[in-house]
Amino acid sequence: MNTSEISSKIQSTKFSREKEILENYLIVTTINKNYLKIFDLWYHYFKESNYSSILRVITIDKESDDYITKKSIETIYVGKSTSNFNKIVALRFEIIFNLLKEGKNVIQTDADAIWLNPNLESIINEKFDIQVSTEYGIPEDVLSKWKFTLCTGFAIFQSNENVISFIKQFLNLCFKINNDQVVFNQLLLQSGIKWEKDCITENAGYVEKLNLRIEAMDYFTIGRTIEDDSDLSIYHPFLPSNNQNLKIIDLVNRLKLLSDDPFLDDYMRSIITNPIGWIVTAYGWAAIVYYKGIRKIRERIN
Repeated sequence: MNTSEISSKIQSTKFSREKEILENYLIVTTINKNYLKIFDLWYHYFKESNYSSILRVITIDKESDDYITKKSIETIYVGKSTSNFNKIVALRFEIIFNLLKEGKNVIQTDADAIWLNPNLESIINEKFDIQVSTEYGIPEDVLSKWKFTLCTGFAIFQSNENVISFIKQFLNLCFKINNDQVVFNQLLLQSGIKWEKDCITENAGYVEKLNLRIEAMDYFTIGRTIEDDSDLSIYHPFLPSNNQNLKIIDLVNRLKLLSDDPFLDDYMRSIITNPIGWIVTAYGWAAIVYYKGIRKIRERIN
């Protein structure tokens, strides 16, 4: 077999593997009307990955559904308008739960987890039931025990009975506790997960009680900070502000550390010079202050 034939065979094998992924997986991200600009920034990077055909955007309200539909991107419309982050996360996992029951493997990605042209062929490892990104935050008791925590901002779920059963338990607790990260980590901790090694950047665990194999994904491949030895495929930085405009400015400044993409400067300019966006921002802040004040008054009365 000559060099040309070998190369052709490699390309054919790669194409077959990519076709298999396209047939068996869906990529989902979730937005509401307050995340449309964030989505545009996210999609600028995502569309370069050539996985757009398996992307489904979970849209919480009519405004976001209309916006995404006009871009000829397939949506899964929830139609339960809310700006409460914890409720949005619970609604997202209801959709994921239903997709898993339909036999689809699901790749969940937050709309601020930037796809830097990742190769799913090398990221997906089907010996694990769940692959999930790592960080070093909440819950603190889990961090103390494991030396890391798991973040569902990027996660891969295989469609099988054990994963479906786990997500069902997870969902029931999410609606009670209102913090998906706390619930996800605590559920695995309390179910007795055993990690293979004392490692804070990547690990493999097994939950005998649930018969689940979990991968804590390599932090330098799917991470929340820019490290000297990172080879990031997914960059999911901490963006502390709850305001979309401030999130975008923060995110753009971080992304500029990774590349000199001219799009970033143009996008930043469009955000900063848009007076309507800042009026909406000011209105949003005022509403938050008002409702917090009302809540405190009610608490004092009660």
